[in-house]
Amino acid sequence: MILRLAFFLMIWGACFASVIIQSPLQNQVTHRPTIEFNATSSVNRGFFMINDELVPIRKQTKQLNLPLQMGQNDLVVYVLNDELKIQPNLTQKIHVYRQLNTDGDVRGDEARVLTDLATSHYIYLVKNGDAKMDQPILKKDMFAFLMWFYTDRLPCPLQHHYHDMDTHLNYLSLFERFPNVLPMPELGGFYPNAHVTRREFINLLLLINGSSEQISTSRLVSPTLIIPRSLRHVIPESWRRPLVFVSRRDVLSAYFKLFDYKAPVPSSRLLLDWPGPLSEGGDVPLLSNFNGVNASFIQVMDRFKGASYRLGLSVWSRLNDIRLSLGDPLNSRVLDGGESDVLAVDYGKKASDQPPMSARVIVVQKGDSIQKIARRYYGDSSKWRRLVDINQLKVRVSTVNGQVLSSVHIEPGQQLRLM
Repeated sequence: MILRLAFFLMIWGACFASVIIQSPLQNQVTHRPTIEFNATSSVNRGFFMINDELVPIRKQTKQLNLPLQMGQNDLVVYVLNDELKIQPNLTQKIHVYRQLNTDGDVRGDEARVLTDLATSHYIYLVKNGDAKMDQPILKKDMFAFLMWFYTDRLPCPLQHHYHDMDTHLNYLSLFERFPNVLPMPELGGFYPNAHVTRREFINLLLLINGSSEQISTSRLVSPTLIIPRSLRHVIPESWRRPLVFVSRRDVLSAYFKLFDYKAPVPSSRLLLDWPGPLSEGGDVPLLSNFNGVNASFIQVMDRFKGASYRLGLSVWSRLNDIRLSLGDPLNSRVLDGGESDVLAVDYGKKASDQPPMSARVIVVQKGDSIQKIARRYYGDSSKWRRLVDINQLKVRVSTVNGQVLSSVHIEPGQQLRLM
């Protein structure tokens, strides 16, 4: 029986080839200027094309150092067959984020904000690796941090002219993302280099929430800080004194809670599965996160029809490492709520064999845009058109200064379907 099982798995392994991209991982974060591309394969077949360089797919693929720009990098990996024809259904896009080199006191989500402000808006808040997260924040930086959460918005004209910001045009262009929360000049000035007190910061958070309520703005200050009920999940209970300056970390921590922001988590190696020789067409492979399940040989045979499984590179490892691959090629999901280990492309299952994926309904929150929702649920703001197609939303196209701009009107409380 064991010999028959081994023979069956050997035949299976000869028909179903596997290529695993070990590095880089999906959503990997690094501060290095390059990242290593490393892959293993069960066969010597086909080619990778990365950054216009052709790399043979072998049991131990040649290692490459891929250059990274600061910020988001989308590395596209093409798969070619033995005749150098691209297999479009096996093309992979790997997201790698290169952040500023900071000391160990800076969290990953904080470093992402600092990096994006530096690379996209020339606002450099890190010097020699020191982000000064525990130092009092300047007024202009507090608003710059806020505007990072609205970078998907189309710019709007500023409502006031801030004379003391004329030398900070990079800040002003960023402030156009959400000018409604900017204050009127006080005594003719914005005071960009002033420090911010807890009382002032709470008033800003109330404005962001769309509330006309403000805690005391008079010269007479209460000795105890009044925290509105709507912000008690954001403001630490330890805040008692109203005139204490808030730090950069205080501000970002409150923003992350207010906007319920979570940085993308690095996960998943990339696995390419295809039956037999690399084909020139065939069924569309499916891209998904999936859980590893241990199954007996009988269970494998029972599930053989209508599903494909990833087998390990050795015969005996296949008995304990059977991976179920189902999903949507554009929206990676974890089945059964588990954590993903491998991101799989299964070339052996027809899309028509897949069970229908149930729709998920979300509610538009105040301050949401269609791009922001796409980034929150799909991990990529450029996928907003998928939301438009699924929900049959109307896209408004306008031309501003010769540039064609698209916008989608959504309202708080509106329900949108996610597939």
